[in-house]
Amino acid sequence: MSLSTIQLEKFLRSCRITRESFCGVFPSDHHPVITRLPCSFIWNTAPSSDSGEHWVALWIDDRNFAHFMDSSGSEPQKGFLDFFSKNCGKWKKTFGKPVQGILSNVCGYYCIHFLIRKAMKQSNKRIRHPFTTNLGKNDDFVVKWVKTHLKTCEKRNEHERIYDGDEMSIREKS
Repeated sequence: MSLSTIQLEKFLRSCRITRESFCGVFPSDHHPVITRLPCSFIWNTAPSSDSGEHWVALWIDDRNFAHFMDSSGSEPQKGFLDFFSKNCGKWKKTFGKPVQGILSNVCGYYCIHFLIRKAMKQSNKRIRHPFTTNLGKNDDFVVKWVKTHLKTCEKRNEHERIYDGDEMSIREKS
C-alpha cells in the first residue's frame, strides 16, 4: 500500500484543494525553492542516492510558519532543520508521538491527509483529533480517508465538493 513519488505528485497536483499550494515531492538532500505562501511539499527521509524509506510533509502557512508532520513522531533530520532555519520564521511538529504502525508502509497517506487538512486551514489539534494510541486503527482510518478524497478529486469536473467538519459530502454543481 505504499505510495510512490509519482502517485503522491499526481494526487496532490490534481486535487483542487492542494494544487495551488503543493510544490512537489523531494528526497531529503533536495530542498524546494519557496516562491509563494502558503506552500507545501513532501520529503522522503532518504537521500536521492537511495530508493526511499519514509515520507514526511511540510506545510508553510501565509505567515511563513512551518508545520512539520512525521507520522512516526520523530524529530526532523538535520537537513530539514537547516531548511527551516533558512526559510521559515518558526516551525513546530504536528505529532509528538507515533500515529502510524511501526511495520506499516502508509506514511504517504498520512502526508496527503495532513496537506489536505492544512490546505483546508485546519489546526494541528484538529488534524491530530481522529488519531488514537491504536496505530493499526489509525492506519486503516487514514488510508480510507485518503481513498475517499481521491474519488472526490477524480470527480472534480462533475461535482462541487462541500466540506462539513471532518466529513465530506458531494453535491451537484448548480
